[in-house]
Amino acid sequence: MGDWRKKRANKPLYQLQIEVGEMTLRWLSKLKDKPKKEQDAAREAIETELEKLRRTKQPILLKESFPRYEYLYNEKLAERAREAVRKRTTRDIGIWRYGERLE
Repeated sequence: MGDWRKKRANKPLYQLQIEVGEMTLRWLSKLKDKPKKEQDAAREAIETELEKLRRTKQPILLKESFPRYEYLYNEKLAERAREAVRKRTTRDIGIWRYGERLE
């Protein structure tokens, strides 16, 4: 994977996603152990995403891949961090858990 990425270092992410999608379609066409109905559904979903990538020239970024800003930093979390610095302890700095909004 490292060599593959190095050879494409100047390509934008959406183009890499198109290339991987096309590779996946080729691989999917060679599958023999999955029902045709499942393969067709997968193929259709991939082709839909490829069309969108080509049209928008924007990469697919999953919301789940990026925690929401307020989970990372808000007024209460800032106060907890300041208090940890004042106390000279790191115990109180473990303040973020994905999916949990601390008010």
